[in-house]
Amino acid sequence: MKIVALVVILAMVVGGIAISLFAALGGGPQVAGTYKSSDGRKLVLDNKGTVTLTVPGQPSATARYTVKDGQVVIQVDAKNKVAFDIDGEDLVIQSGDKVDRWVRQ
Repeated sequence: MKIVALVVILAMVVGGIAISLFAALGGGPQVAGTYKSSDGRKLVLDNKGTVTLTVPGQPSATARYTVKDGQVVIQVDAKNKVAFDIDGEDLVIQSGDKVDRWVRQ
């Protein structure tokens, strides 16, 4: 009986450690979804690392993105990147005193 209890406890501990490691190493926050800014711009991030930006009156543009250190980093072209801070469910970019919040839909 004691051995069975010990095995059950050991299995629970190992399972908890495995789940914790998976959460810690599992790629960070899930950011895939649609985000809108207050002026109507829209970002759509998919699960494959592609982002589509739609600006009213302009054709849509696509780029690649990564999630690193609490940020969504969009590779605009070979030399330029734009980094959004992940703030709860939203994305935020700050330039000086101006804060541009993209709200998750």
